[in-house]
Amino acid sequence: MKITCPHCHQSFNMTKKELFPPKKEASKNYKAINDVIEVFSIINPTISYGHKGHRTACERLFDKVGIDQTIRAAKYAISLSGTNFAPVITTPTALEHKLADLMIYHKKNNISNTVVV
Repeated sequence: MKITCPHCHQSFNMTKKELFPPKKEASKNYKAINDVIEVFSIINPTISYGHKGHRTACERLFDKVGIDQTIRAAKYAISLSGTNFAPVITTPTALEHKLADLMIYHKKNNISNTVVV
């Protein structure tokens, strides 16, 4: 397909795929993502299920630590809300950024050797 620039009147040859790239495939983990967001909705009722940043943060967490561990970490984070010196985590994005802080807090304050993630 031949395209002409309206400003410089230069012509370019482009394929349809270059002009109209295919849409990104929908996530296969949408149910698990919704489960994580639902956990955070307990303490953050204004959280948006359609927020792309939260959804991609969930995807990255799933890739790094797995779905089950991400949900467990989210539940642990909200169980700590209001606790002194605990990291404040109210969204999946915050969980992604503060996961190390959460793990360190757990290690310092629990006698057992079980790790959150």
